[in-house]
Amino acid sequence: MVLDFTELGGSGRRLEPLVRELLLQLGFDPQWSGEGPDGDRDLTFVERGSDLLGSKPRKWLVSCKDFSASGRAVGVDEANGVLEQVNHHGAQGFLLVCTTHPTSALVERLEGLERGRGGDLVVHYWDGVVLERMLSTPRGWAIAQRFMPASTDAWRIFATSSPNRWVAVHRGYYFHLSSRTAGGMRHDLESLEQRINEIEAAATALGFDMRLRAVWHNDTHGHGYTWYVDCISPHGAALPNPDHVLGLLKNGITREDGQPHYFDIEHYNASLSDHYDRDHYQRYDRLPKYV
Repeated sequence: MVLDFTELGGSGRRLEPLVRELLLQLGFDPQWSGEGPDGDRDLTFVERGSDLLGSKPRKWLVSCKDFSASGRAVGVDEANGVLEQVNHHGAQGFLLVCTTHPTSALVERLEGLERGRGGDLVVHYWDGVVLERMLSTPRGWAIAQRFMPASTDAWRIFATSSPNRWVAVHRGYYFHLSSRTAGGMRHDLESLEQRINEIEAAATALGFDMRLRAVWHNDTHGHGYTWYVDCISPHGAALPNPDHVLGLLKNGITREDGQPHYFDIEHYNASLSDHYDRDHYQRYDRLPKYV
């Protein structure tokens, strides 16, 4: 795994708020209960039904198990008391979220509980693989950064279905990497590191947030790199002069790697509404198809 769930501490106390943030992002309505039957607060959420089918909601009870420290699977004993907890909260669904994986015996037990309720109860689980996949997206990565800063800081580069395209995460950025012709990842990471330093220095000078979205290497005859960056200013603030921003970034100047680096900057004002996320997936929609 890329994400190190041991950063969550192993008690489950940090896994619960992480899952709550994921549920919020998915458009559900997560709520903390007062105290459950076990004397602890419980996490529930409401799954809104389809308007085409009468919009009948379904309430879910969430159980978070963080066994990342030991690496052991979640055993069948964790199913004890599930029906009592579900009944206590008036829930129709039970979701187990774990940083490792459930044993086959636990899965069979949960499925048996579902069958025994004759369709009145739905059970499901997210294991560590599913959880990491949900967090390894532009929007999910922002949640991962908050809860697991160490494992989201180092270089991570993922292959895609295309031999000249990759996805990279580094220093809190989630961005695309691509080359014009080369198959195989041949980007100079030391050079990329220096450019990220320059972007962050420019952001500090401007007093605005700057987010890296993609880097395209025109690797034919040393034509250099193009960097796609968003410059985000608060709603109502004046946008910076584009030429000033490009000057701070030394646009088009050949660097220590012998390559010129160009910057494609999109400037926009952001309103801090419930919909706002600086790494919202829509911020990547403007990228050229070849990036």
